[in-house]
Amino acid sequence: MDVFKTALSFVNPPKKDSEKSEIRLPVTDREKEIPPNREVLLTWSSPSRTFRQRSPQFYKKLGSLIFVVSVLLVLAGQFFLIAVLVSIFVLFYVLSSIPPEKVKHEIDNYGIYYYGRQYYWSDFKYYFLTKEEGFDILNVDTREPYPGRMFLILEGVSVSQVKDILDKHLPMRSEPPHTVFDKAFRHVSGKISLE
Repeated sequence: MDVFKTALSFVNPPKKDSEKSEIRLPVTDREKEIPPNREVLLTWSSPSRTFRQRSPQFYKKLGSLIFVVSVLLVLAGQFFLIAVLVSIFVLFYVLSSIPPEKVKHEIDNYGIYYYGRQYYWSDFKYYFLTKEEGFDILNVDTREPYPGRMFLILEGVSVSQVKDILDKHLPMRSEPPHTVFDKAFRHVSGKISLE
């Protein structure tokens, strides 16, 4: 053991008290633009996602649809796609049967505090408002691919309060942007009723 400590002392000799220094990271541009005092402009708690209790008939219809598609995929020899379909069904069932937890959201002079992380105004592109399952939802698109879009359910806070604050920092889109996948999903979900 002493041999090991001696060998380490040659490789990394102990520093004297006068040589010890604090490691300082360079100041980034992001840190320069942060206001010196954090001021919370608006805070609220809401469910982390929309939630609607589904009926047993809904799951029976969805299960039957997945079974028919799985039979067709067995005939085509696509066993991996069957596993993906079943996995998605199980995930959907779990998310539909377990109520969401409450999450605290804050809008401050830095930006938005979301899921335990501070996002700054410079991280965002724009925002827009939607309504889903009876909830008003604030959608904020980020410049980075992750998270890409933040969904904040507005419960216990008015839409006008949120708009007044965000309009000072971000542009608002009147309509949500629709990708090809969004359009295809809306088209298919409009044709198939499982309720």
